[in-house]
Amino acid sequence: MLQFVAILIRLGEILLVVNLVALVVRTNTKHYGVQTATLLLLSSQFWGFAFWVWCIAVAYQFWGLRTVVLGVLLGGVGIIPVTGIGLFVDHYWPELGQFTFQASLALGSYVLASRMVDRE
Repeated sequence: MLQFVAILIRLGEILLVVNLVALVVRTNTKHYGVQTATLLLLSSQFWGFAFWVWCIAVAYQFWGLRTVVLGVLLGGVGIIPVTGIGLFVDHYWPELGQFTFQASLALGSYVLASRMVDRE
């Protein structure tokens, strides 16, 4: 499981660089607005999935199977707040920083892409 998460993280890093290059091209030209927005929307879906899998791996590693089952039973996406609350309560600050960064990356790219589509 951890190898799968590591592969997802590496793919996410590559995707982050590609998106940054696309945004720089978009800010310097008036072309490629729809393509950049589409890339950001697809990236936000990938980052959301990678974030969800990362939350499952962290919850399992730190608190065991019961926490993962509880989080998944809370509607599938319940693992995300369960992991965030657990990291905060148990003072895992570096992991909480990763949690915050990944959540803002997934949600922020979606919001940015939605605004780009609205402007076009």
